[in-house]
Amino acid sequence: MAAEVHPESPSNKCPILNDDVLLNILSFCDISTVIAISETSRHLYTVASAREVWRVLLDELHRRNFVDLEPGKRLEDLTQSELVDLARRTVLGPPSFSFESGKDGLKLARQIILKQEVHHGPGILDWENETLLLPRSNYVLFRHLEFDCIDVARDKLIWRYTGPCNHYKVQAFTAKLVDDGRAAIIAVGIRTYEEYRQNLVEVLRLDLTTGSSTTLVLRTAPNTEHDNPFNRLRINGDFVVASLGSTNPYDIFVLRVSTGRCRSLHVPMDELDIDVLPGHLITLRSGNQPNTLTLAIFELLTLVQDDARTDTEQIMPVISETIDVARAPNPKFRISCHLSPLYVDSSRLWILISAGPRPPAEPPSTILCKYHVSHFPGYAISIRSKARWEHAGVIFPLPLGSSEISYAGWVETYYGGQHLYSLASNEPCVKNLDLPGRGDLTHLSPYSCAITYYQYDTIVMHYYE
Repeated sequence: MAAEVHPESPSNKCPILNDDVLLNILSFCDISTVIAISETSRHLYTVASAREVWRVLLDELHRRNFVDLEPGKRLEDLTQSELVDLARRTVLGPPSFSFESGKDGLKLARQIILKQEVHHGPGILDWENETLLLPRSNYVLFRHLEFDCIDVARDKLIWRYTGPCNHYKVQAFTAKLVDDGRAAIIAVGIRTYEEYRQNLVEVLRLDLTTGSSTTLVLRTAPNTEHDNPFNRLRINGDFVVASLGSTNPYDIFVLRVSTGRCRSLHVPMDELDIDVLPGHLITLRSGNQPNTLTLAIFELLTLVQDDARTDTEQIMPVISETIDVARAPNPKFRISCHLSPLYVDSSRLWILISAGPRPPAEPPSTILCKYHVSHFPGYAISIRSKARWEHAGVIFPLPLGSSEISYAGWVETYYGGQHLYSLASNEPCVKNLDLPGRGDLTHLSPYSCAITYYQYDTIVMHYYE
């Protein structure tokens, strides 16, 4: 391979590759590598800043469903600086979300309103309606008394779910894009109201170009005495995982889509939250010792090799860590795990731990934890703590419904007003939100931080500067 000596090289003795070869090499790198290379010299900074490099990087992020483009925008039309800004927004969230912009600094870049015919009734804004903006921003899933998929650009209903029986209700749902955004795999948690009430999990493939769907698998989940059984529903690769229950005990239901094998796991603890990352289940539960939580990671393939119902205590996790919560006893908590747009085969895990005021005079408190998880194929999974912050006298409410903590650490809440707050700072950072006429449940997109919510007769999407 030919090399040349660049004038910047010390004593002109250090050969470097020509720019065409460097551009080709950089096109195979992830964002973190490109940034690291750009910091080594002025010349490599110039090469790494080329539009060709960032166009390839953003094409890859878009292919992997990290990028939410506003409807009507195309990557090929963006300038070099716009591509870099889009990458920065994907990692850090919108610039107006920054600490420096102040409490009222959020700037709305674009609002999209979808008018869809929905059922109305008492409490409709409080609990019936829930939205999910799919990655790339082209489609919205909408649960009301029906369960629909809406084409954003055309403001058109393209699909309505039909359940497996006459009397049922969709209690939870989640989805992932496949086939370069032309289809979606949708998991639905259902409560039936036939002669015998059951909890079901159905997984479908929806063709987004034709609006036709096919059931991939339908299985019975653990039974519950109450009618709102599903707490979390997650999908990752070939697996769907659900947590069910509202008090001790909980159940975790693991389903492998390609084979239909499933297994129920019993969790005899007071509190539980779950999430997934490639090939693995993450659980956070009350610890066996006072003032502790237990974070555990299990291999999903191992969990479904046996179909016998058992306690999670009887299964060996691949990783287990104890989290000290002495300064936030008896807390509520939420975990969110997202694939990293910066590093290949890596994820970021957030843990939000909140404890309200306790008698006689104990103040509220919040603990925030940030982890980096590596899951390279063929290697053992590893987890590394990146930060832990404790805020005495401050409580960060948990997000409602299926709303998650974003990759950049933002959380939307409706307690005591409409707010966004950041977990990624050792100082509390709170932003005021203006979502007029909103219901209880909103969706915060994990990378763009676009907010989708329901008003009385419309679905509203907010993109921020």
